[in-house]
Amino acid sequence: GGGDDDDQASPTATPGISGVVVTTELTLGPNRFAVGLIDGGTGALVLAADVSLSFLKVISAGQAQVRYQVDATTVVMDRFYVDPATGEQTGSGQTAVFVAEAEFGEVGEWGVQITGAIDGASFAPINLPFEVSDPESVLNVGDPAPRSRQATISDVADVSEIDTMTPPDSMHDIAIEDAVTSGSPSVILFGTPAFCETLTCGPVLQSVVLPLHETYGDRAHFIHVEPFFIEEARNGRGFCAVPAYNINLARAGVGEGPGPCPFLTEEELEAAGESWNLTIEPVVFVVDSEGNIAGKFEAVVSREEIEALLQTMIP
Repeated sequence: GGGDDDDQASPTATPGISGVVVTTELTLGPNRFAVGLIDGGTGALVLAADVSLSFLKVISAGQAQVRYQVDATTVVMDRFYVDPATGEQTGSGQTAVFVAEAEFGEVGEWGVQITGAIDGASFAPINLPFEVSDPESVLNVGDPAPRSRQATISDVADVSEIDTMTPPDSMHDIAIEDAVTSGSPSVILFGTPAFCETLTCGPVLQSVVLPLHETYGDRAHFIHVEPFFIEEARNGRGFCAVPAYNINLARAGVGEGPGPCPFLTEEELEAAGESWNLTIEPVVFVVDSEGNIAGKFEAVVSREEIEALLQTMIP
């Protein structure tokens, strides 16, 4: 686009329908970009729509250039959490995102304009700002997968110490470091089915990762990492990050909640290896046979999205 476009990249009130950028970590290069739509009349999430996304680079206040436009694909998912006391699944309806592949060549302020139709009726364009971060600060496609040593089944008396799913899954048998240096692809899920704020960790595990594990488990490594120390979470002391998930939070011993969080010695932190330094969950990473990140799928994702990528790597 030229420099004369007056499109605002600031939020505008759209009668009836509003939007939200769901993807929190965006950086240079290819990104899976997801937005959600909310019906202002009912407060409900929009589960079906034809959506197109225009990306604008903010040049100065009130000045933005349209860079390109893409059509989005709809991904719908059930929401639930696993009750920590009973192990029962408690449902909370469905959620949906509208997803497109986006490529960003510059860091800084960007905007997205969401246009489209619901049941054939167009909604007013929605403008939302977002930030494209410095690649140094965010893991993305092409980066080497951090060589972490998270707790595995051999480190605990019972798998429930490192898994809040009921029944627990069988994706705790290998350290990330060993998986990503094995010469085989890996699928790594960071998520907590019991304590997930978005209620999508259990569904991503159950309807996306487990079926893929069933199909491809003999040709790829599958790993589930609980981002938080489970005992503290179960006892109401809050969400204390494990080092593989975020070593800075683990070292500081801070979490969301009253605490206290476990005190980890420098030796324990060092033994955990490299950290993914995440603040989001659930997130699924696909790592190629060279040990580099090939895909990053935040929050709501379909089995098909991950399977398409995995199939390119599996003989």
